[in-house]
Amino acid sequence: MRVILGIPCFLAALLLLTGNALASHDPSGAPFDEDFVTGTAAVTPDPSNPCSDCKGIRLDAHSGPLGENAFGSALYSLRQNYSGGPATCLTVDGHRAVVGGPDEILWGTYLILVEDNAGIGTPDGFAYNFISTPSGLPEAPAACPDPDDFVPTEGPIQTVVSGDLVVHDAGAPVPTSKGQCKNGGWRNFPGFRNQGNCVSFVNHPG
Repeated sequence: MRVILGIPCFLAALLLLTGNALASHDPSGAPFDEDFVTGTAAVTPDPSNPCSDCKGIRLDAHSGPLGENAFGSALYSLRQNYSGGPATCLTVDGHRAVVGGPDEILWGTYLILVEDNAGIGTPDGFAYNFISTPSGLPEAPAACPDPDDFVPTEGPIQTVVSGDLVVHDAGAPVPTSKGQCKNGGWRNFPGFRNQGNCVSFVNHPG
């Protein structure tokens, strides 16, 4: 069941955003050893009647560098329909990311693709998927797909015309001491076959 609500202050704020829609790639705050997606952005295809097809998102999702321990929130708007809830998964790959979680407004699961395109000199973009759940209740996705595997089901990728979306990829963690490799610790770092391989990296980085 899709819930129809009146236009809240959030959407009004989205439509009043001004400035360049290109992301800055210079987010404020810390730490930067985590993956995160933040920002507010809107699409207004018809400036003379912006709510004829309003779309917008507000995101503040964070996780470890491998997508672990994701937290935060996401809200998506389409005209007078709203979707979103807590962020329970996050997959970041370079300047693109997928955020997902239980949809506490439409009751199901949501996934949002985000593109921070400042680095390639084009406007940011986003796409949204709503997934019905067998229980008909809000359910967290088991994991967020890789951005390359995201298939938009609720319309194509939208071009941001106001606001700013920032995607930060912390990259895979690497060991900085031999102790981090011992007692199975090497398994915490992707790409190592065993403890010796991990220790060798510490001794000869790169």
